[in-house]
Amino acid sequence: MADLAVLSGDYASVPVEEIGGIESLLTMVGGRIVYAAGALGRPLDAGRPLR
Repeated sequence: MADLAVLSGDYASVPVEEIGGIESLLTMVGGRIVYAAGALGRPLDAGRPLR
């Protein structure tokens, strides 16, 4: 479960066969970034709360 997830595509509008290709780009749980993909992962400190 996530408090916030930024996805690579809109799962509500892509064709059903493309839903499995949608990836998380950023995931936050409890105000903390727990996952950041690609360029998003470099500048972020993955365990640090946002203020």
